[in-house]
Amino acid sequence: MRHHAQGLFEAERVFGLSLTNSAGRDIPVRWIGEQHVREDCQGRIPSMADWLRRIQPEPWMANGHIDRHSGDEPCGDPRAAWASEVAAGRTVLGLKDWMAARATQATQGA
Repeated sequence: MRHHAQGLFEAERVFGLSLTNSAGRDIPVRWIGEQHVREDCQGRIPSMADWLRRIQPEPWMANGHIDRHSGDEPCGDPRAAWASEVAAGRTVLGLKDWMAARATQATQGA
């Protein structure tokens, strides 16, 4: 699920910028991640949008329903809308930054 450029940033966040190997050498986590992703993805490091765009939805993935609401206030989990925007190539922002940008647009448009 994290075999893409954003996944490499996540690896650095989780593991730190470097790891010390058994020989006492510091090895950059990004380098380790990039090597791994290249091995698994035929020599390339895809973007998150590239990765999500190629996920084939299965029927069991869409068993939810959309709650109808009135007004301009957002409701529910925004991750689905964000993932759709990423998959369509309309944003490269992370979820938090995307939500902040949408909030700014909503206040400026009101």
